[in-house]
Amino acid sequence: MLKLCSGVDEVWFWDLLERCPLPTSKRSKAKIENLLQTHRIRRWDAPSIEAILRERPLTLAPGAMEAASEHVLLLLPQLRLYRTQRDQMIQRLEQLLKEMSQPGQFAEHLTEHRDVQILHSLPGVGRVVTVTMLPSRCYRHDARRGGTSARRKRLSSFAGLRGDGAHYAPERQK
Repeated sequence: MLKLCSGVDEVWFWDLLERCPLPTSKRSKAKIENLLQTHRIRRWDAPSIEAILRERPLTLAPGAMEAASEHVLLLLPQLRLYRTQRDQMIQRLEQLLKEMSQPGQFAEHLTEHRDVQILHSLPGVGRVVTVTMLPSRCYRHDARRGGTSARRKRLSSFAGLRGDGAHYAPERQK
């Protein structure tokens, strides 16, 4: 099945797993075509997906395949929730960056340069790099002024930074 989606991170593949959790599951060509059409997948067609699903599965202990498929079916709602939350976070992050690049609310902190606009103009710098770099810039700016910044706190939560601008480091187990 990994031939269909090597990353296993596409919604259409999750739907396929829900409809055909086991190699012995009933599946119709029409349902697979409907799935592909719904998700606008053109790199695969129903007969090729059916052929992949019909391939001989790994030989496992009795009951192992059923247990694994049940486990996958339990994980799918969590994956969908994670994807929704990630998309909402990205949308909110883009909104914050757009606000920061506009004169107005954050203008008092950005008197010399528009940091967000400069970072976005650099090739290869996306929202993750921008959000990672801006809080550290804010910390230095605030330290000189002797204050704290609302934008620093907002961006730090998205960038995964501590209060001093450094990245969170995972604690080691002893």
